[in-house]
Amino acid sequence: MSCAEIRQVLSEDIQSVSEIEKLCFTEPWSESVIRRFSESEGYFRVVTASGKTVGYAVAESAAFPDFELLKIAVHPDFRRKGFADMLIRDMTDYAVLSGFEKIFLEVRESGNPAIALYRKNGFVTDGIRKNYYTHPTENAVLMSLDLLSR
Repeated sequence: MSCAEIRQVLSEDIQSVSEIEKLCFTEPWSESVIRRFSESEGYFRVVTASGKTVGYAVAESAAFPDFELLKIAVHPDFRRKGFADMLIRDMTDYAVLSGFEKIFLEVRESGNPAIALYRKNGFVTDGIRKNYYTHPTENAVLMSLDLLSR
């Protein structure tokens, strides 16, 4: 991981992000949606290893002072190497420096590795949103990270 770097997404990253998106999600964002987020003022970072895009995170202001993590994904070939932790730490630093007080997210109830990742990074479970996801239909676990107590 010594060659890993986190940086703002660039237009040339869109195709790599789209490929990772398709590998990681049952309802992936289209390239046009990814491009729209890349052109917005929210948080959209990629993590690269030896020059290759291996993961990304997208977050935005839900309603200030709340920040919402919309997507985080790491290519399956690069999981369990600390890249997701790097992205969460970077996003958290960004949120704190931007004056946000809380980060929210939803995760599939069956997403045990993701839930464990979030808990390891200080997120707590706030509740369940019934039948939030489709393909397949599944509950969402609502989680948050209080930035004021950091």
